[in-house]
Amino acid sequence: SFCTLLARSPHRNMSVYASQKRVVGGPPKGGSLQKLDTHGTGPSPSPSVARRHDDLDALDEETLAEAANMSPPRPRPERPVYLITADRNDPLRRTTRDVTRQHKPRHDAQSDRKNRDELKDMIDSCQGYKEHFNSLLRKLPRRDKRVVLLVIDRMKREAIPMDETTYNLLLEKVVDLRDTIAFDIFEEFKAVALHDDDTTVRPDQRTFELMIRACERNGDYRRAFHIYNQMKDLRVYPDVQLYNALIGFCAPLRDETTASFIIEEMNDRNVEPDVHTYNALMNVFADAPYELVLQAFDDMVKRKLKPNRRTFNTLMKACQRIGDYDRVFQFFEEMKQEDIQPDVTTYNVLIVACRDRLEYVMGTGKFSDQRRTKQQREVGVQAIARLCRSLLDEMDSLSIAPNTFTYNALLSVHSQCRDKNLFEIFTRMQEDEERLASTARTVARQDYISTDPGMTPDFPELERMLEQAIQESAQTGGGGADPSADSMQADRMGAVGVRSTIETYATVIQGCHRMELPAKAFELFAKMKQKGIRPNRDIFIRLIDVCATKAEKQRAFDLFDECRQEGITPDTELFNALINVLAECCDPRVHDTFVKLKHDTEGLSVKPNQDSYNLMLKAALRTKRLEDANRLYEEMTSPSCVVAPDTVSYGIIMDVCAACKDVKRAGFFIEDMRRRHIAPTINTYSRFMRVFVAAGDAGVVDVFENMKKHGPKPNLEAYTTLLQYYLSTGSDAIYALFEDMRKEGVDPDLNAYNIMLNFAALKHNEDRAYMYLHQLTSMQLEADIDTYNALMAVFAPNGGEMVHKVFEDMARHHVAPDSTTLGILMKHHKGRAALGEAAARGLVKIENMQAR
Repeated sequence: SFCTLLARSPHRNMSVYASQKRVVGGPPKGGSLQKLDTHGTGPSPSPSVARRHDDLDALDEETLAEAANMSPPRPRPERPVYLITADRNDPLRRTTRDVTRQHKPRHDAQSDRKNRDELKDMIDSCQGYKEHFNSLLRKLPRRDKRVVLLVIDRMKREAIPMDETTYNLLLEKVVDLRDTIAFDIFEEFKAVALHDDDTTVRPDQRTFELMIRACERNGDYRRAFHIYNQMKDLRVYPDVQLYNALIGFCAPLRDETTASFIIEEMNDRNVEPDVHTYNALMNVFADAPYELVLQAFDDMVKRKLKPNRRTFNTLMKACQRIGDYDRVFQFFEEMKQEDIQPDVTTYNVLIVACRDRLEYVMGTGKFSDQRRTKQQREVGVQAIARLCRSLLDEMDSLSIAPNTFTYNALLSVHSQCRDKNLFEIFTRMQEDEERLASTARTVARQDYISTDPGMTPDFPELERMLEQAIQESAQTGGGGADPSADSMQADRMGAVGVRSTIETYATVIQGCHRMELPAKAFELFAKMKQKGIRPNRDIFIRLIDVCATKAEKQRAFDLFDECRQEGITPDTELFNALINVLAECCDPRVHDTFVKLKHDTEGLSVKPNQDSYNLMLKAALRTKRLEDANRLYEEMTSPSCVVAPDTVSYGIIMDVCAACKDVKRAGFFIEDMRRRHIAPTINTYSRFMRVFVAAGDAGVVDVFENMKKHGPKPNLEAYTTLLQYYLSTGSDAIYALFEDMRKEGVDPDLNAYNIMLNFAALKHNEDRAYMYLHQLTSMQLEADIDTYNALMAVFAPNGGEMVHKVFEDMARHHVAPDSTTLGILMKHHKGRAALGEAAARGLVKIENMQAR
């Protein structure tokens, strides 16, 4: 029957229902087919269609059964779901994507034609006076280019004059469109104003406000300043709101000169700036000297303008960019004193400031010249991690929801701190993500069902498309681990929502690498792929680095091959990651991999870089093959090689010489550095000294004295190296060196004190041991197993209560004795007796010591 035919034809312009033995039939022969709206809001069926309802009883049972088994119609939501993404390379560009486009009901061509005809009739029937057209324009819909063109065509065709009201109303209709029509109307407006002497046809302040808005919608900020100059030529001057918009346009361009000029013009025209003026101005000065931002804030305070939340956020961002950690939190406290509620951007700036502070705490990056002991680094990173978690708790207490940037920044901090709370934060992020996604789906279902309570829509296809679109957006990141993208960073800081991005997984995997948890890293990798997030080059590099922790060379090759299967062309960094794993494993295939990279045997357009050669030198160090290091060095210094050795290269070569105990060859490399005008660093000299210590050569003293006279000034590592030499030779000169070290302001670390305690044990000097133990404790250095073993070596010959006190102190600091501790005590008769008494008191379990 005709009903069955329609049921089998989903592309017909008609909705067919079959429910409770009711089937809607088709039109009669020669009749027009009207669409029946699935939500009950469309036109009613034509009489011809209605007549066919009476014939339903005549249909056979087979037809009704087939129609009743039809699948329900696909959902047709009235409100679309938009996904807005930002371009990482162009922060001013936004892309809006309608993820429900395929589910929108197709426009009824007849209905659209009817609406167009109605609007055209309204325009054609309008009386030929500009006042009537102005009244009509106020009623017409906005964002409709076609309507505006119809009005212009009618008024031009009948020579109906336009005044400034007409032009402004026309601009209002199209100013929000990403189209040039607003600029075309404005150019025509200017031409008419210049041609006619009528003062009523002249762009006014409202005109220029609309044009500045059009420039903003189109992202054409430079044209905005061109229009601003035209505005002044016509002797139309902005008010404070328009000035604020113009200063805001200077921020993406970092145009401090134009912003300062606008401020001067405001002063000349006696236009009082407000708090928004200074907020925009401080945002412009983001890359300018730091003092300019503070000066703008001081000027704002002098004018007795009360700062708002954006003011403090802008100030804190400026402090964070310059690395002024203390002032970031100072402004945060002032913000609280002003009873201004912080937002997610405020806390994101604080967390990023904490992340940047890690360089200072660990003595890396721009603070690499500041030596940090192991204990100082551990205490510092733990304090930073605790501070970040307290900020997250404070956000919870204020009901401020973290966003993706917040979690990514927190994960980055805990990854660098090697803090296992990293995984708790990641778990919470996933829970928040799932909760928000579930809420969004529930709201979407309610919205779709509310359009027609009587229907039961089918959502799987819509949800699949939505998930696919969000997964694609996850490939672009959206977190806080990349501080270099400052312009994008500011936009992401204030975003809403939580989504695990590829940057999220990269950060957590990096944390697993730092904490040597390869199994956890690959578990996260599997979950990432399960969620549909496609791994990128950085993910594979970090996973291959993880393989180095457990010498999983085969897995590294598998990841390298999987990377190629994903369509990622291996580059130099990817080859370097594989070479690093093979070097750690002392695998001979490292040379074949390097040859592939050097000669580009696979036509990948790759060449080795500085890191490639340094990793090959590292492979020579692992295998203690000085000849391989010499060959690489000669290759790097040859005229045909584009990579020359740097200070890192020479440092690794020094380590190779130390492993081979070749003092003469090490001296040659130092002289060659000078010939090549590469100044040896303190790190190079410290490694050079290690060569002498490994070879037992007294020349290490001459190298140290030469450093004191001619530089570079010895650091903790240089002093520790010479202390180790004196320990190995049993020289009492170690005492003078240790005192000189403290006088020079070089604070000994735990390793230096362990050397001195071992020397006290060598000389059986308990008084010195007590003194060093007191100094160590007063400097708040936490003793490790080497410290306690050195103390045992001091007190074991005499046994007694001191051995018991060492065991008690070990238990108090949760340091378990090992087999070395047992061996030290077992060498002495009184030590064995003290060990037995300690075991009887329950201070130690001998079987546990043997196991360790």
